Amino acid sequence: MSIGDLVTLLRDGLFQILIMIAPTGRITDKETGEPIAGAEVLLEVKSGEEWIKWEAEPYLQKNPVYSDKEGYYGWTIPEGEYRIVAKAKGCEKAIVEKYDS
Repeated sequence: MSIGDLVTLLRDGLFQILIMIAPTGRITDKETGEPIAGAEVLLEVKSGEEWIKWEAEPYLQKNPVYSDKEGYYGWTIPEGEYRIVAKAKGCEKAIVEKYDS
């Protein structure tokens, strides 16, 4: 396929390009800095004035996800206004407000 063919497909509406970003992070203990494995990390998307759970299944992903043994987590998501909610046993729930992609 040539660039010209691709431009024709785009112009004719037979193609959709979806720009995705990959927010990642690490869950650590606030006092010690040690990673927290198994923390539940939920991605919420802004819908009007409300925050709702981001539907990950159409993107072949899961939401919530759980931090790995080094505390890391992540998704690949479309553009939007998001926030991240994390919780782990014995810890306060943490919210990262307004993660704009």
